[in-house]
Amino acid sequence: MEKIGTGKVEGIDIDVLGFPYIFHQFDLSDGIPIEEESFDIILASHVLEHLVTIDLFVKEIFRVLKPGGYAVISTDNLASWHNILYLLLGKQPETLPVSDELFGPYSRNAHKRVSTMKSLIKLFKYHGFTIEKVLGSGFYPLPISLARLVCKLDKFHSVHTTIKVRKDKS
Repeated sequence: MEKIGTGKVEGIDIDVLGFPYIFHQFDLSDGIPIEEESFDIILASHVLEHLVTIDLFVKEIFRVLKPGGYAVISTDNLASWHNILYLLLGKQPETLPVSDELFGPYSRNAHKRVSTMKSLIKLFKYHGFTIEKVLGSGFYPLPISLARLVCKLDKFHSVHTTIKVRKDKS
């Protein structure tokens, strides 16, 4: 915590896995039961694709962020080249399974919604955020070093999307 200059770090998950931080256990599909304007920064790494109520979650991020606060959101990219290839072959993209039951133990964590980078940007703008930065990462089946280069040339078809958004000061 000293490295990032904060005295307090909190986490939220549906399962508490013994993290050393203050950890809240609840389902984000029901909202975030935290006071308004409580956080300077929110990090949601590969959360959106597991929620049915994405609009509620984005509204809740806006509500619990302090004015001038940031959120960094990472999620799978529906428009990745490997997903496009699946569709061209008439197959279901692995990032968006057709059934929760069909995938057995994976079903609890199955992706519910997967968006393109452009749609994700549009969603956060719609809910009042300013987009600060947009990054793409990963390019199947390329090795990491080559994938980084390709993502600089074509972030819209990367495997993952990361956006940094800001809640403007009122």
